[in-house]
Amino acid sequence: MQAEVGGAGPDAWRVAGRGECALVADFAVPLPAQVFLTLFGLPLADRDRLIAWKEAVLGAVGISGAEPPSDSAIALAAELYEYLAGHIAERRTQGGSDVLRMLVADTSEQRLPDDEEIALSFLFVLADAMP
Repeated sequence: MQAEVGGAGPDAWRVAGRGECALVADFAVPLPAQVFLTLFGLPLADRDRLIAWKEAVLGAVGISGAEPPSDSAIALAAELYEYLAGHIAERRTQGGSDVLRMLVADTSEQRLPDDEEIALSFLFVLADAMP
């Protein structure tokens, strides 16, 4: 797993080749998404989509939370929901050792219902934005 998370290395080399670095844009934004995808066993190729979904959800709330979210923000949040729901359903039928597989592996009476598994995963996506 360390190798996958360490996959930020190519970004580091790309930044080094530019001769300059925007720390937030080049590392602070993409790295948490990359860690989430790796821990949850999701494709690293989805990193930019995951970031866009997260930014849409967080931007939809606004500072005061008083304004209703835009239709595009709602659509992007729905895409994120479907993405997570699809991967959770897939993990139920496949093996693996990632966090998402462990989350859905519980078959006891105390296991989380599907909607709570999706909500927890949704919160993990947003977690890197928390202070």
